[in-house]
Amino acid sequence: MKLAEETEKMGVTLVVTHANQELTLLTVEEAKRLTEMKAWIQLVAVSMLGTPIAAPGWVVNYYHTIELIKQLGPSRIILASDAGQTGAKPVEYYKLMIWSLLTRGISKDDIRKMTVENPAEALKLR
Repeated sequence: MKLAEETEKMGVTLVVTHANQELTLLTVEEAKRLTEMKAWIQLVAVSMLGTPIAAPGWVVNYYHTIELIKQLGPSRIILASDAGQTGAKPVEYYKLMIWSLLTRGISKDDIRKMTVENPAEALKLR
């Protein structure tokens, strides 16, 4: 939280990565507080869906990932695969994440925001 406070003061972009991974899991309240300080929250497919290749035995945070999106809204969330490990298929994991979100009531517009618009804004490409 302190880092988010400082980056907000400095006008520096902060991306809080793996917010849905078991080791770095954010509560909804923590994520909301960070977004209020202009931090980006990154949610990754491997932590949402799991994979025997990239994360055998890891806790899968499927419903928590969806809850974060629904509670925060799409405006400060970035979606990523995190499936670049040897033997994993990052594009397939990413597609599965997107399909899964669509089937759980996350709109196409919200997904576009989290996959295209927000990353571009975080990188100052827009």
